[in-house]
Amino acid sequence: MGMFSQLGSVIVRILEGLIPRDFASGPEAFSARSLIFFCLTIGGFGLLSMMVFVVIADGSFPLRRVGTLLLITSLLTPILFIRYVQSMKSLSLYAMSLTILTIFYIDYNNQSVAGPATALWVLPPALAVLLFRIKAAFIVLLISTLAMVLNFHWLKSEKLPPSIVDPKNWYLAKVVIQTITTSLIILCTFGLSAIVFRYSKKLEQQLLERKKRMKEFAKLKEKAEASAKSKAIFLATMSHELRTPLNSVIGNAQLLEKEELPDRVRMRVNDIAIAGNLLLTLINDVLDFSKLEENKVTLLPEPYDLVSQLRELSRILVPRFKPGVELHLQGLEGELYINTDQNRLAQVFMNLLSNAAKFTESGAVTVNLTCVDGIRIAIEDSGVDIKQEDISRLFQRFSQVGDDSKSNVEGTGLGLVISKGLVELMGGAIDVSSEIGLGSTFTVVLPKSLIVPTPITNQPSEADQTSLDLEGVHILVVDDVVMNCTVLEAMLEEFGQVNVDLAYSGGDAIRFIEEHIDVDIVFMDMRMPEMDGIETTKRLREMGFNGLIVAVTANASVEDRVACEEAGMNGFLSKPLVITELRNVLIDLLERG
Repeated sequence: MGMFSQLGSVIVRILEGLIPRDFASGPEAFSARSLIFFCLTIGGFGLLSMMVFVVIADGSFPLRRVGTLLLITSLLTPILFIRYVQSMKSLSLYAMSLTILTIFYIDYNNQSVAGPATALWVLPPALAVLLFRIKAAFIVLLISTLAMVLNFHWLKSEKLPPSIVDPKNWYLAKVVIQTITTSLIILCTFGLSAIVFRYSKKLEQQLLERKKRMKEFAKLKEKAEASAKSKAIFLATMSHELRTPLNSVIGNAQLLEKEELPDRVRMRVNDIAIAGNLLLTLINDVLDFSKLEENKVTLLPEPYDLVSQLRELSRILVPRFKPGVELHLQGLEGELYINTDQNRLAQVFMNLLSNAAKFTESGAVTVNLTCVDGIRIAIEDSGVDIKQEDISRLFQRFSQVGDDSKSNVEGTGLGLVISKGLVELMGGAIDVSSEIGLGSTFTVVLPKSLIVPTPITNQPSEADQTSLDLEGVHILVVDDVVMNCTVLEAMLEEFGQVNVDLAYSGGDAIRFIEEHIDVDIVFMDMRMPEMDGIETTKRLREMGFNGLIVAVTANASVEDRVACEEAGMNGFLSKPLVITELRNVLIDLLERG
């Protein structure tokens, strides 16, 4: 085996010098080595053997022998052409055709199977197995067999010419040709086996290296998944921990805004509300960006009026405009109902309108709605220009553009990235254009397929929407954070509700319901020590409690909403609480009865 390996190494090193760099590695290199060795053996050794045969066993040089020599010599030409072909397939077909033609011609001139050269027919199929796929190798075997049978048929039909060998030298020629043929087959078999052996060893080494890399990739994947899981847990925890105090800050600010306050105090309360909402926006941006990166954002489509949404969002953003900046609304008449995620689309428009308000010192911000080939909402401002080279960076994470004087504006640089991701989830796109001295225009394009017929509903009047009849309604608030309980209690009191009880754990809630099964509505925190809101809800339902249960939680993801519904809850409110959302939930619950 050692001698075989050494000789094989020598053969391979010789062949390496003949192989172009284009075929230096991989399957092409194996095919190139096999083909070159085959051509050198059949062409070179065959030509030399034929010369020896002519000297030893043949006293003449017939014209047909010239054809044999030319065909054998032609088998060396693939070695010359290998540097000029794009792939080994065409060259292999060329070499295979020459080989079959050469062996057929030799067999034809040596009395077919009666002659000593028939054994050469084993070479084309052997080479085909190395150079081609199984199907192609089978075709070569079939062609070789048919060619050999054809010669045999002509021999039986006495249509073959007399043997090229002088009859007086027939036995000597047969011995010499048989020896040469056997040697040729042995040499080809040995050389090709050496190439296969070397190639298989190389493949084995590559396989071992690949397995090693796969193990390393698996470890890296596990680390990445563990890191992603840790990040998700961290973000969820931080979201909950930040939203909990924000619930008190923003909730109390909303309650104070309803009080009779001096202008100076009211201005400070307004500042607290704006700062709290800004902080909430930053928290939402980080969470949403993380979900978009992991493809975990789920849309909750519902039909609603896009015109009303744009008018309301524009009205909310007006207090953020600089003094003297005007708001113009165009195309926002009538109704336009679409079926998509209302909250997510509102998030997009809030980002775009906030940017317009942030960067516009004077002039106007225009919101323009058109519906021709699709739904187009253009938000145009007269603020700072965006350089063409900066437009491509607008939708990159943590990126902010604008003139240097505005480099200290607030924001994470994630708003536009998130907006782009959300709009694309809806099947739309965001475009931006900017002209020197005229400001910038951000255009949201949504597919026309989102438009739905205007639903026929009995909309309650504005007076009905602002009034609630909570007389006789018994409410239980469950939250482990005392200030969250007091904020919600105070909000309920704003609606005239006085029959409110508080529980500070899941166990307290269960014990209270056991004694007061007549509770109508339970506002349940999801994340509490010992027994969370999901488990508490399940136990209440198992006890036979049929009252309404509403999740009030800082865990504001879609997955959390689904988990609450599966546990048996009837509504969902995310922290920080908004009085208008609380009112809408109460109206919905009371209508359900």
